[in-house]
Amino acid sequence: MAWVCFLFAAAVLSLSLGGALGLVSTDVYRGSARVMLDVVGVGLGVLWPMLRLSQETPALVRRAMVQDALVVLGTLQVVALPQMLPWMGAWPSEPVLALGAAYAAWAIVVSGVLGVWWSRPGAPAWLVMAGLVGMQCVGPVVTLLSGEWSRGPDRAWWGAVALTASPLTMARELLADRTYLGAAAAVDGAHWATIGAVGLMGGVLWALAWQRR
Repeated sequence: MAWVCFLFAAAVLSLSLGGALGLVSTDVYRGSARVMLDVVGVGLGVLWPMLRLSQETPALVRRAMVQDALVVLGTLQVVALPQMLPWMGAWPSEPVLALGAAYAAWAIVVSGVLGVWWSRPGAPAWLVMAGLVGMQCVGPVVTLLSGEWSRGPDRAWWGAVALTASPLTMARELLADRTYLGAAAAVDGAHWATIGAVGLMGGVLWALAWQRR
């Protein structure tokens, strides 16, 4: 319930920046929608694990992992996938589907981290949380310091990888304006490979948590 309320608040506060009742042009809406999806990424990568690490360990770890993943993953798809509709973001389908896949990959990673910690809570919760946040900040910080933050045609391929690998920046990267390619947004092999790698990492974490009692 707290997660749904967070998504609702993120949508209302972000989209209200574009104008009352949503009566705005597509370009204006896209700017507000990017803000909303950025906030959702913070909720996925930071607020969700912070809340769960602050609670008691569930009695049934595996069931808690599955429940958390289903709740977060399902609601994130409801937020992301409609952005391809013409009366919303009107983005091309491939970038929106890539965003939905990226949300799913990170939901698997976070639930896997929680499952591993719940199964054998050796490290303190604050250290696990710090590790998660640090991992998510590496890509954005490196691209910002190296000058690869821009999304123009001359950017190195690893800039796209670094920004897609973090839930804090992946929505803005995948739905960035690509008018130089003749599209409102576009993704390439580097984006899909990064999403696949994140999902694979989540699968490994789930395997580790699943085999522990």
